[in-house]
Amino acid sequence: MKLLFITILLFPITLFAGKYGEHREIGNRGFNLAMQNLIFSHTLGDSLDVLKFFQDNLGITYDTIANKYVINSVTFPPNLIAYGELTGLSGDHSTDPLSLEESLRYEFSKVNKIVRMHDKAKEDFGVAADDVEIFNIDFTYGLLAVVDESHFYDYGRSFEAQIRDVQKKHIRLLELPKNVEQVFDELEKTNSIAKYITLHSVAIDFAEYAGYYFDKDISRSNKLLHYALLYSAFADHYLQDAFAAGHLAVHRTIFGAVIDNKQIHDFYNEAGLKVFNLRGDEWISFGDGRMDQGTKEWREHDTYDDLPSDNLTENYRLAIEATKISVEEVFASYIKSRSGDEISFFESIPRYKSEYQEFFLDNFEALSIIPVPYNSNLDDYDFDPQELPKLKKQNKVIPNRSHMVPRVANAFALIYGRNAFASNGGMRLGLRFHTTKWYSYNDAYHKKGSIDQWFEYNISFLIGTSVWGEEIDTYQYLAGVGYKLDWWVSSSRFIGIFLFNDVGLQHKTGLGDRVMASPKLGIDIAPLLGIDYAELPWWIGVPLNILLPFQLTIQADYVWNQEPVYYITRVVDLVY
Repeated sequence: MKLLFITILLFPITLFAGKYGEHREIGNRGFNLAMQNLIFSHTLGDSLDVLKFFQDNLGITYDTIANKYVINSVTFPPNLIAYGELTGLSGDHSTDPLSLEESLRYEFSKVNKIVRMHDKAKEDFGVAADDVEIFNIDFTYGLLAVVDESHFYDYGRSFEAQIRDVQKKHIRLLELPKNVEQVFDELEKTNSIAKYITLHSVAIDFAEYAGYYFDKDISRSNKLLHYALLYSAFADHYLQDAFAAGHLAVHRTIFGAVIDNKQIHDFYNEAGLKVFNLRGDEWISFGDGRMDQGTKEWREHDTYDDLPSDNLTENYRLAIEATKISVEEVFASYIKSRSGDEISFFESIPRYKSEYQEFFLDNFEALSIIPVPYNSNLDDYDFDPQELPKLKKQNKVIPNRSHMVPRVANAFALIYGRNAFASNGGMRLGLRFHTTKWYSYNDAYHKKGSIDQWFEYNISFLIGTSVWGEEIDTYQYLAGVGYKLDWWVSSSRFIGIFLFNDVGLQHKTGLGDRVMASPKLGIDIAPLLGIDYAELPWWIGVPLNILLPFQLTIQADYVWNQEPVYYITRVVDLVY
């Protein structure tokens, strides 16, 4: 825990958490649309009947100015807590629904202060309050961002594999408040798809019970429906996370969160990813703070009549639709049970995990709208046969991910080589750690001909020999700066050129310590050849990268009072 605390303090506090403002807006828009459909369906009467039902039974009133349904039991003005606010707070600012409710019901709580900070940021056209300011109020915000892995897809695992992570017992355990903390601790290790399914199942379960007790115990019915909506909001936070590109691209471990997931997450949120869903929609997903960022979709249209009139990107529109459908399913379960149908959802969940995918895809429509996880078996789904080959290629891996990770993240590289001009010359073997501090990535509509630039800091340690085959007699301790330039020769392939300039100390047996400099010029041809070695099994990818000279450098070792020595070295990025 001490190490984790120190790490959070040392690393930049721009955390993994999705942007509150996006969750809030998507949640409230989705809930409002669900309410509109509920009113139009007349299942609870006309509009006045519906509004009266929500006010009398749930203490929820419609605010015409704010255009949202305010949950008065957890609201202290000037805050107005509605479904979207619950969605934004869930998971990022509170570990579970009951803790969130408890915090909101205390007027002077940290959570209420944070809501106010977010609202003030919105007044200045900010997506959310500053992470550092929030961290200063609530340290657990930073802690949650590091230890909770459930906001993300499990990159590289199929849709079915991630659905299989659902544990039916969690749904039953959450029917008792005393189990909430234990279950949510366990859920921190699952993926966002499984967490959504679990919590949405609880919401459906509670809604069924609420409907069942409507004519038997109205007080109990109202309370159960209240908690159904609370769990639904919590579930929809993770549903909405699926529409953020950076949440699709990381390996979910605490080690990764500390080392490089933050940078990978931020890069893909900004650069975007081409994704598709089971329904056949295809779009570019951006991420936290950019989910409604324009993608110049008008380039694809021949007439102005085809341009959307709602000023929403496809990514944002789909996230709202998924939320709307998710809320509607909770209401539908309540109304169905209230009409006299048996409580049956939990019992209908299959016993065997092999049947989970078919069951949950049939019952939770929002799962057909979220992006399909990479490396899924697309033959399991009903795609257009003519589109299937293209989708399979797109879904296999994130293009060039293994080349992007060393450029944007904290990364290690193995360095080895020998004297360039002497057959019996010395050798070098070492490890370099580098972190990128600034980059210019051209997310142009067509990548061909574009240039990306990356600037980084690095430290390295090398050992070597003066004569090939003899004992180690040289130790180098270096630090420096690096520059990489990537020139895209096509929309999917590029060639990398890099420059490093390191300085430090060299210790040589018999000569002691001396100041040295070591400039390097290199080339990276793996992305030009289309080789994504990190996506291969490690027992193939690592040896392949070591044996074949994908990254070559020529370096000069300038040591005080000695002749310069030139080395040809290979660089092997150890991609996480």
